[in-house]
Amino acid sequence: MKIHVIIQARLGSKRLPEKVLKPIGKYNSLELIFKRVKKSKFVNGIFFAIPNNRQNLKLKKFILQKINCGVFLGSEKNVLNRYYLAAKKFKSDIIVRITADCPLVDSDIIDEYISILKKNNLDYIYNGAPHTYPDGLDVEVFTFKALKRANRNAKKLVQKDGVTRYFRDNLKKFKTKHIKCPIKDISHLRITLDTIQDYTLIKKIYKFFYPEVVFNWKKIISFYKLNKVHFNNL
Repeated sequence: MKIHVIIQARLGSKRLPEKVLKPIGKYNSLELIFKRVKKSKFVNGIFFAIPNNRQNLKLKKFILQKINCGVFLGSEKNVLNRYYLAAKKFKSDIIVRITADCPLVDSDIIDEYISILKKNNLDYIYNGAPHTYPDGLDVEVFTFKALKRANRNAKKLVQKDGVTRYFRDNLKKFKTKHIKCPIKDISHLRITLDTIQDYTLIKKIYKFFYPEVVFNWKKIISFYKLNKVHFNNL
């Protein structure tokens, strides 16, 4: 069974231009995500799915030359179709969806969800909508069969842009499970990369754990509590 992480990335961010290429210590968000998900016990392939346009040629070049990882070029607007065609090309059986603005994504969460999905024969498992984990620890796992069905039936723009929105809009049509965070009352924390404040915080976190770049998400929560860092207002 081919279990693949497909990382959704682009350079078109407006609040923090080219954020996924900004340095975080020795690396950037793309490199850190790659290093962290590579620690998964179950994932046997990691790929990037990026828009097929001139703006993202720089991104494609970086991924191929610096990360040495497979890249699929697809629709900029219909990200659902981009995922489907990428998974089809790489012959994925199970897909883990990660976005490139999550440089602290955790392979332990990925492995837990893959295990649950397989054990219970689920179509889709997720930990967002509603969020109980800190923003930036988003993980979604789904089967290729379910992805194919979503790609065929999704009609709304929000479903095509949101990739997995069709699953959540049609929960009765799929076998799904929403996972709640085992630590309560931390959903307000931000460890995603979207603003200059986020960027400052993520650099602080990686500086604190240096030279380690693969550390468990619960250590980040301990770091927060120990230092009383207000994640939303650095």
